[in-house]
Amino acid sequence: MTNSKFTLSKQELSELIEEPYLSRGEDYFLSGSVELLTISSSLVESRALGTRSYRVVLKRSAGKLDGECTCPAFLDFGPCKHMAATGFALMEHNINGYIPSETFLEEIQVYDRVEKSLQEKSKEELIHLIMEIIGDDVEWLYQLDEE
Repeated sequence: MTNSKFTLSKQELSELIEEPYLSRGEDYFLSGSVELLTISSSLVESRALGTRSYRVVLKRSAGKLDGECTCPAFLDFGPCKHMAATGFALMEHNINGYIPSETFLEEIQVYDRVEKSLQEKSKEELIHLIMEIIGDDVEWLYQLDEE
């Protein structure tokens, strides 16, 4: 992580992220469910752990705060709780330093191991694994058939 300072205020964050997402993001931050990966003077990248692991970007361009997240809520509704958690973690980082919780670090290691394992599998192995996971779940079959 670089040490350039990206300053952010709660007011600025609340102008980007509406309630209840702002408060939910603060709860995520307080539980240590976010990891700051990169910080520059105009960009912060993180991983946030919710139902899954999500990639988050907060950026400032022409003085305006913006960002994105890989979670489904961001695609459907815009700025989300994971972005808020990242903002709160950044503010804490700038004041006292910030370290994710032990629980986050343990869980994210599992995600990383599984992702690495999946990347090493052949296409045939992945197809077999997906079909095993789907089992008799007709809803998944129809969803995959549509794609």
